Amino acid sequence: MIYLESFKREFKSIFKNKGMMILLFIGPIFLTLYFGGVYCNDYLNDIPIAVLDEDNSSLSNLVTGYFLTSERFDVTNYP
Repeated sequence: MIYLESFKREFKSIFKNKGMMILLFIGPIFLTLYFGGVYCNDYLNDIPIAVLDEDNSSLSNLVTGYFLTSERFDVTNYP
């Protein structure tokens, strides 16, 4: 019961403090849009990667194929 009371008290204090509400709700939305914009605006292209496929299964070949055909990645080492 102590945990439930503590949770209720903290939850109420979050909504009383405007600064805390901004951090909890606006902050994650802002950070998602800010860091997500890096991938949407073609800032990162031809990222060099190396592929080590020791499994050589159909699934690993499929994933490797995605990297080979992608414009974002430049596969430098692939046996």
